[in-house]
Amino acid sequence: MKFLMVLFAVLGTVICAPLPEAAPEIAVSSGATVDGKGETKTDTYMDNADANKDGQLSIDELLEASGSFLPFDVIIDAFKMADKDTDSYLKGEEVGAALEEAHLLATMEIAKVTAADDTDENGKISGEEAKNATDIMTNPEHFEEDFATADADKDGELSGAEIITFIVLQQSKRLSGDNDAFLKPADNDGDNKVNLEEVTTAVKGYTPKAVIEEAFHQADANNDGFLDAAEHLLYKQLEGSLIAAAFNTSFVEVDEDMDGLLNLSDTLKLAESLQIDGIDGAFVSTYFDLASRSEATLIDQQEAVEFLTTGKTGIPQLFEEFDKDASKTINSDEASAMAVELALDAEPFKAAFAAVDKDANGELSPFELRAALVDYDQKSAATAAEASA
Repeated sequence: MKFLMVLFAVLGTVICAPLPEAAPEIAVSSGATVDGKGETKTDTYMDNADANKDGQLSIDELLEASGSFLPFDVIIDAFKMADKDTDSYLKGEEVGAALEEAHLLATMEIAKVTAADDTDENGKISGEEAKNATDIMTNPEHFEEDFATADADKDGELSGAEIITFIVLQQSKRLSGDNDAFLKPADNDGDNKVNLEEVTTAVKGYTPKAVIEEAFHQADANNDGFLDAAEHLLYKQLEGSLIAAAFNTSFVEVDEDMDGLLNLSDTLKLAESLQIDGIDGAFVSTYFDLASRSEATLIDQQEAVEFLTTGKTGIPQLFEEFDKDASKTINSDEASAMAVELALDAEPFKAAFAAVDKDANGELSPFELRAALVDYDQKSAATAAEASA
């Protein structure tokens, strides 16, 4: 059994905003930028991106060339717009048109983020504003590092193309990890691609049914009924955005008093609306009191998202399996059994246990257990990175 945690920023209503008067140059590949007029060295871009040297670009080649510089949804939308003959390849003038469209879409994303999240209205996004963003899905583990990297002028805030850089940095590490962890196990027939049935089985228990289908069909760029590695990365990005959108819509509908908090009855309605396989009324009723990060009887939107989308692979399942005395806490003996079952290194996990056990009572609450697992994962990843360096 593998512990999965899905972290989302609380997303709000999309806010349309006018484009900046001076659109920034945005990188589209190594050494190539677009200025909004299609003025980039298309020939050079083609030489670098055309991996099989057939004189045209597939969506996979475009994703490989630009996926480290532009959000995947921007790339796919630009590809579809430029592919006028709908032959699933870009050639000739279509390449320049795709780059220009990618710049336009990225510039619109910058304007949207700035309008929605720039709470002090200074035209820039501070670290605190990014953490509280309504439309940026963040990767907390690498947040500070990626923010510093994206902040090219080192003024402590993001503006223009820096915002796109930050979004891509945050997405790429999370998506790449998700790709390795998800795609290979889901590929039951070993053909290096997954169909809708394989995807549905793999995400059972934490993704709304409608989101699975919509994200799959949008990501299937060549419409062959399968997702290869590049398309799956796009799927993961789309899935996250669509989950957030589904939660936004359903949360507003069930939060009748509009206080931003849900009780058990509200959460049951939310689960019914989202239709996440396995997350039914019985599950929600049994584990609702584990959804809150505190002792509160109400949960906010972030807690609702984490509770319903980690589902049976998250904190509730761990308590069901290892909380032998039904105390709603995990003691040191239960934690040791958990470490064995999850194949965790015993000593580092004991250290993580002690680090989050702030009241030193020898037991972890659901919130503390979550923190201990995150702490363990982060330190394990850092240790592995040092060993491979």
